[in-house]
Amino acid sequence: MSEQATQLPPEEDLPESEAEDADNTDWQPITDLLRRGLGIDFGCYRAGTVGRRIMRRMELLQLDDVADYATLLAASQEELEALGRDLLIGVTEFFRDPAVFRRLADLLRELLRGRSATEGFRIWSAGCASGEEAYSLAVLLHDVAQEVGFSGDLKVFATDLHKGALEVASRGTYCGAAFAGLPGHYLERYFRSEGDDCFRIDPVIRRLLVFAHHNLLSDPPFTRIDLAVCRNLLIYLQPEAQQRVL
Repeated sequence: MSEQATQLPPEEDLPESEAEDADNTDWQPITDLLRRGLGIDFGCYRAGTVGRRIMRRMELLQLDDVADYATLLAASQEELEALGRDLLIGVTEFFRDPAVFRRLADLLRELLRGRSATEGFRIWSAGCASGEEAYSLAVLLHDVAQEVGFSGDLKVFATDLHKGALEVASRGTYCGAAFAGLPGHYLERYFRSEGDDCFRIDPVIRRLLVFAHHNLLSDPPFTRIDLAVCRNLLIYLQPEAQQRVL
């Protein structure tokens, strides 16, 4: 869901004992600081998810005591923001999980074939992080619309909690590894080289997207949406928070 200053390992790569410790520790003093300082309630996230990232920040700073780390957070806005970035998990890439996008292409064909152009088609990409998935959806939507002859207005509303990630997404320029899963014909058709293995999204696709700051747990939903996409987000929330989002 966001960029990270420090790359954290996947949760499943952490030792089992560390995961247990993370789940059994009271992180409320730290989540209270995050809520007051950043306006984000990480108390709705799974304790293990929150704890593992807090512990990794503590390891980087060579701190052993949670109370000492809480004292540091209270005095350092920079560290508070760094922890917030780490908690807003930012693992994303273009066309991540190709099988999902192949199935989605079939679904879009069903939805767009024979659809009246006056209706348009609106997708909501919730938890869009730095934008790779939202642009992937826009590319796929544009491609399928042309394939089936749908000429209505296309729009992708891409939202996230992390303003820094949204700034990256709005620029629409990416480099290197982000394109590992992107089909070559899409790279040639929908991206423009910026040099140094970097590419900028074509203006035709950029105009389909609207990026906005949005908190799924507290802000009202978008309306008149034909397809809502929310991937790799709900797994980090407690069950009660999952139901609120749904």
